[in-house]
Amino acid sequence: MPDPISDLSIFSNAGLRTAADPVEKETKSQQANFLLLMTEQIKHQNPLNPMEGADFLAQLAQFSTVEQLSGLNDKFDQLAGNLVSDQSLQAASLIGKNVVVNAGSGFLGLDRPLQGQLNLPLPAGDLKVNFYDEVGQLVRQLNLGARPSGDVSFSWDGTTDSGEWAGQGNYRIEALADMGSGTEALDPQVSAPVDSVSLGDGGNLVLNLVGVGAVPYSAVQAIR
Repeated sequence: MPDPISDLSIFSNAGLRTAADPVEKETKSQQANFLLLMTEQIKHQNPLNPMEGADFLAQLAQFSTVEQLSGLNDKFDQLAGNLVSDQSLQAASLIGKNVVVNAGSGFLGLDRPLQGQLNLPLPAGDLKVNFYDEVGQLVRQLNLGARPSGDVSFSWDGTTDSGEWAGQGNYRIEALADMGSGTEALDPQVSAPVDSVSLGDGGNLVLNLVGVGAVPYSAVQAIR
């Protein structure tokens, strides 16, 4: 993973400027040109019709505004550097941990069950979780029975309905709940390990999860 501190594209993606940014150089050049023009105007003004004091003060105020904006950009540069440093520390601490995200599939490992949870908005008279292999075949159905509203956890150890080992890999998850008025599909939340972390557009933190893929850090429901 590239060093986020040395990757200057992060700042431009975030809409901020670095000291080496061409826009920053252009701003300094404009300041110099503004001061040069004002100096030349004073040197070549008509002695019989000198610049009015109010006009001169107005030009000075314009120059002061440009200086203040340049100082503000410097503050933004410093803030951007601090934010990227904080995100880098967050990234280092998340690798290897499990996070819970909304996902329609998960990874079953040799020594790691496929775990997740469901959120029931209403009590369910019957709750089932189905697992499908990569060719779309149903390999296991978990019957969780009647459940009250709220979060319901599930875990599959890889055993198929026939009692065999399903095999390591990715499996699609389908959750069906009988709410009384009919069967409704629920969006499962899957617990997945963080394999790596990268910075996406705008310097946003992106987590690369085993069996799920890339998800934004803001999509994480819990860290375990």
